[in-house]
Amino acid sequence: MGGTPETDRLAKPTLPANPTQAAKGAEVYWLACMACHGDRGQGLTQEWRAAWGPEDQNCWQSKCHAANYPPGGFKLPQYIPPVVGPNALARFQTALDLYEYIKENMPWHAPGTLSEEEYWQLTAYLVRANGKDPGLEPLTPSRAAAIRLHPEDERSNTSKVIWGLAFVGGLGTIGLGIWWAHRRAGRPTQAVH
Repeated sequence: MGGTPETDRLAKPTLPANPTQAAKGAEVYWLACMACHGDRGQGLTQEWRAAWGPEDQNCWQSKCHAANYPPGGFKLPQYIPPVVGPNALARFQTALDLYEYIKENMPWHAPGTLSEEEYWQLTAYLVRANGKDPGLEPLTPSRAAAIRLHPEDERSNTSKVIWGLAFVGGLGTIGLGIWWAHRRAGRPTQAVH
């Protein structure tokens, strides 16, 4: 039929001969995160669920992940956010913040069940998947704390501008108050140059 063969979106990632921490994290992501967060980190979208077999496409059906899940199962939230893409990790300042969050809260149905090494691998993978270089050396708390996940966000820059304008405006208000007080007292005011 020609054309490009489709890749199996559910296939286990192939590791290189000497995998980095981030490469190993791709495998951890596949095992523990991909079902909910998507093969590309896009979250639990309809498009992602359509890649599954028809019997698995409704996560919230009775006796699956609905309120009446089977023993050993869990109820799945209706919304599972993306972990890769613009603003996906915006709430985390550093790779260490990300690591601490996922270690404490993920996998959603069984937080803290991965090994320490797997959490570091997963962190390195997510950092890399979001366009930051975790480096070749394994992440540690000090290395992860030094990796900023995004530049100082625009909101804080906007805040600085707003506070700066408020400060300047405050000075203007003080100047206006002095001018008004002098005028009411009948004293001449001098222009400041």
